[in-house]
Amino acid sequence: FISYPSKELNFEDLKTYLSEILVSHPKIKRGKNKGRRKPTNVKLSLTSQEDYELLTKYKHLVKGVPIAVQPFLTKAQRDELIRDKLTRRLYISNVPLEASHQEVLDSFTDFGEIEEVFLKKKTQ
Repeated sequence: FISYPSKELNFEDLKTYLSEILVSHPKIKRGKNKGRRKPTNVKLSLTSQEDYELLTKYKHLVKGVPIAVQPFLTKAQRDELIRDKLTRRLYISNVPLEASHQEVLDSFTDFGEIEEVFLKKKTQ
């Protein structure tokens, strides 16, 4: 699955770029237009592991415009990923304003691995 800014890059330029770099020459399909003027994604069915690694391992610029490459997920896979991410998130209220990231991290490491600490500071 590849997304790109449609105002800065057109589908034909992206298709040409992909045709030049991919070994397996997959069929390149334009994404469906869901209420937008122009689709902003492309779906590829790759048959080569080499192509998959080439696309996912490196950043790509087409005519100076970055494109985002990610594995295609079905709706069920996306829902599961979101559900998994949400079940790992913990919101804590009434944390003292002077608490540091390290203090919060130290307080909760006994309960499991902590991926990220974000402290929302009140503005005065």
